[in-house]
Amino acid sequence: MVISKREKKLLVAVLVAAVFAGIYLLFYQPTITRVEQVFVLVESEQAQLQDLLIKDRERKTMLEEITQIETDIAAAIGSLPEAGDEPGLVKHLHHMFAPFNGKNTLHIDDPIVHPEFSEVRVNLSLETSYTDFNSLLKALEDSTYKNRLDSFSVSEMQTGNVGEAGMVSVDMALTFYFSN
Repeated sequence: MVISKREKKLLVAVLVAAVFAGIYLLFYQPTITRVEQVFVLVESEQAQLQDLLIKDRERKTMLEEITQIETDIAAAIGSLPEAGDEPGLVKHLHHMFAPFNGKNTLHIDDPIVHPEFSEVRVNLSLETSYTDFNSLLKALEDSTYKNRLDSFSVSEMQTGNVGEAGMVSVDMALTFYFSN
């Protein structure tokens, strides 16, 4: 069988095309696919790295906030009177409530001890004028003993005398704090 020159050129072209197709299918296409996979992986890793950097900044910010809160707590506990100062609290409350005329009752519960501080709950009832009640609230606010007004109720008392200053009956629950 004799192959013509034209057929030889066509055969060489087909062989060259087959070689290029083989190189493309065996080497180039898998390489391109792998490069695309690597780019996707790199983008994913970069996104994870950005997330980690953001979380690291947030962690540092939170640690600074925790340190500030711990400092504030230590300062607040340091400003509390010592736990053994309940007699001083009783004197303080006596001086605070002594000026009030009328029915006064004061009940001091046993201290509740926490690891760093103690709290003493105080319940009181009194009858006084609106002005004196306002003075009492101001005295509690200015007290050297840290306290929290847990609850209070105020009810107007009927005096029956026209023109007499309004009287109120007050029930209060307070918590006073001491350092351990």
